[in-house]
Amino acid sequence: MKQNAWTLSIAAVLLLISGPLAAAEECAPTGAQPFDKLAPSVFDPCFENVTFGETRQKTTEHNANRVKGEYGVLMLAEKSATAKDELKKRMDDDVAGLTKGYTDFTGGATGFDASPLANDFAKHADEGVLEISRGTDRVYYFYSRDQLWKIVWVMDASQSFDDVKKHVTDTYGKGTAAKAAAKIDAKIDAKIDAKVATWESKALRLELVDQRPVFNAYVLRWIAKDVAPKVEAYRREKGAVPAVAPATNLGEDDVFEKAMGKPDKVDDVADDILGKKPNEVPDVVGKAKAEKEEKDKAKGIIKKKTKVLKEAPGPKPKGLK
Repeated sequence: MKQNAWTLSIAAVLLLISGPLAAAEECAPTGAQPFDKLAPSVFDPCFENVTFGETRQKTTEHNANRVKGEYGVLMLAEKSATAKDELKKRMDDDVAGLTKGYTDFTGGATGFDASPLANDFAKHADEGVLEISRGTDRVYYFYSRDQLWKIVWVMDASQSFDDVKKHVTDTYGKGTAAKAAAKIDAKIDAKIDAKVATWESKALRLELVDQRPVFNAYVLRWIAKDVAPKVEAYRREKGAVPAVAPATNLGEDDVFEKAMGKPDKVDDVADDILGKKPNEVPDVVGKAKAEKEEKDKAKGIIKKKTKVLKEAPGPKPKGLK
């Protein structure tokens, strides 16, 4: 798996891949020792100096320093003063853009409601997420009361799950694998290939989830074990309910319906489980009446039509006009 630096502008990336500075595309490790054997920085040095429990401002500062460092390498290699000024301008724009990737979960509908992250947050519980682009991937920093407690990397599923899992295993050692999909029926099981691999340490829980059936992505999730219980307790205190995790057997139409906030297509608990519309209530009286008319016709019984009286000539009372 390629370890890219945080996304730069298109021009900067072109400079990186076209010149001798291509190595600057990766974050160079500083030699700082990870706080835990499952620390994100062990997987990628771009996470160095990120600490669970820190504020959003601290995380933003860390990412800003990374961007400045990458642009600094480009500017040092550039001989043209004009090109350096252009790189400086783009660097400032990218740093400013880091602060725009934050979403507060205040209760309104968001694009995260129908995404691989749908069960990673709760609304009305002082939670939010900072999103950082990373090529075709995205990295999400989750905060509860402005305290970092979870990091999620959503990866484009351009590789096989086994290859991604091998890369994580080579980094952290052997984890525990399990099927994530429940046994519903053979037809649905054939459509589901959801897999989960987990790693545990004293400080962190790491999950690798295959979300290809719906989102064509893999999800790598680091959770701080000492902060997570506090987040859950605060959610209960606030009466907040986490968003429901998307079922792996949902189709595209179902995902779009949920993203638009439209109601489910089924409106009965049993039918919701079975995934079908409730049957219409039969018109027993109407059916019996129709059957009686058919029997009367067969016996030769002709029902006389109601006689329609002719209107009387002359003026009519006002109430009948």
